[in-house]
Amino acid sequence: MRVTNEAPVTPASVVGAHAPQVSRPALDADLRSRLLLRLDAATARPSADAMAALRSAVTDVVDHLKADGASAEEVVAVVDALLRERGLGPPTPVLHVEAGPAPQGGVVLYVRLLEWCVRAYQCDDWW
Repeated sequence: MRVTNEAPVTPASVVGAHAPQVSRPALDADLRSRLLLRLDAATARPSADAMAALRSAVTDVVDHLKADGASAEEVVAVVDALLRERGLGPPTPVLHVEAGPAPQGGVVLYVRLLEWCVRAYQCDDWW
């Protein structure tokens, strides 16, 4: 037996055969549009009113998806995809101190919206 430093390679046909199929629940076009408009408004001109409107839009999305039978994980995945569509995403590590701090505004908003999703899913009267 020969020992090498090479990583084992799994053929694509084997990987594809066992990969789970991930499907996201459908989101109503009006709710999707409303959430993205509120998100754009909150990022362009942050204010208490803009954040309240965004929170309301997130809650409406959660309520709709939950009523359609979506799990909490599926709801978070839908909102995560919308946030990434707008250029917001999870925090990324900074590899070099010289690179400076990563922008925090979008990261904070991203985390807050996902927290809102979970809270709205778990408790109908959390607002």
